[in-house]
Order: sequence, then C-alpha cells, then structure tokens
Amino acid sequence: QVKTAEALLRRSFQIPSPLVLQEFNKHEWPAFLLARKRPEEAQAASSALTASPSALVRAIGHVMTARALLALGRHSAAVDAGNLALNALRLAGDEARLGSPVNVLLAVEEDAEEEATPTPTPAATATPTPEPAPAQ
Repeated sequence: QVKTAEALLRRSFQIPSPLVLQEFNKHEWPAFLLARKRPEEAQAASSALTASPSALVRAIGHVMTARALLALGRHSAAVDAGNLALNALRLAGDEARLGSPVNVLLAVEEDAEEEATPTPTPAATATPTPEPAPAQ
C-alpha cells in the first residue's frame, strides 16, 4: 500500500495545476518523504514548491524545506527557510486563507452568511414608534 501511495503522490506532484489549492496540497509529497525518513528527497521536492508563482505555495514549500533541513540537522538553514516562509505568507494576502482547511470553511461560511443576510432597507432601520400601553 505504501508503494502504491508513493507512486500516486509522486505522479500527482509532477502534474501542473492552475489551481492554487491543488498546488498547495502538493506539500503532501515532501511530507510523505519525510515520514519515510528521506529528508534529502523531501528537500528537493520542497524546492520545486518554492519556485511557484503563488506566494502561498512558496510559503508551504519553504515550510517543508525547513522541516527537511531540521531532519538533516541543519538548524540554521531551517530557521532561514522558516523566515522565507513567513515572508512569502505575508505576500500571499487573501490567498493565504486557502492554506488552511479551517479558513476555507470559514470563508465559505462567511459567504453563506452574507448571502443569507438581507440588506437593511431604510424602513427596516427606522426607529419604531412605541405602541400604546394596553388599557386596564
């Protein structure tokens, strides 16, 4: 099963995608390599992500590079890669919301709430006149 997973992850990593989220998810290949105790290969795969035109994909590429460097015992270089990840993430702007499934769900939820919430009309926002007290 691991060999099948490796073949599929390797193949999917090599397929270019116009979608940022799919490119972002390619970090699973270096993560797989790290889990299999192959940090040199993980570092090489991560470097491909750092060349992306997407700041978000570059950020995750630098994160994965930092993890690979840590696994190789290259702590100073890992810190540098982490700083590059932070810089790329700062450049990502709204695209950074795609980086977290929780954020994606929150964005979808916010959009749904905006669509469900009617825009108040002047009559709806006017101060209501008080009703007379009931007669006793």
